[in-house]
Amino acid sequence: GDDSGSTTPDSLTEFEALNYIASHGDLITEFGTNSSAASDHYTNYGQAEGRVLDNFDEWGYIASNTNLLDLIGADTTAAVQHYITSGFASGLTTNSFNVAAYLSSYADLSNAFGDNQDLATRHYVEHGLGEGRTVDI
Repeated sequence: GDDSGSTTPDSLTEFEALNYIASHGDLITEFGTNSSAASDHYTNYGQAEGRVLDNFDEWGYIASNTNLLDLIGADTTAAVQHYITSGFASGLTTNSFNVAAYLSSYADLSNAFGDNQDLATRHYVEHGLGEGRTVDI
């Protein structure tokens, strides 16, 4: 076999490891943004414990806290890092963006995305907010 790869098949990418941390409050406290430690934890303990690898919605986090756009733009890795380093401790919400209302408010978006809320949330972050689109709550 070719041993040129330095990562084991079970190791997580940095983005996966950061999402793993962001998905679990105890790991945020324990690891901060140490993605290497998080990857080791998932491989050695997390999988066996049945921990979810990623239930953190980075697009929803940005859409729910639009002031982050000035700070990090649409950089999802930076969004996850921000949540780990300050958003979690500050109690920032990750799911206050009303994506269903966003879709129902704009026929062009519902035609384009159907009921795909992930794509609609991403659109809001990358384009909708800058286009002046709003969400009635």
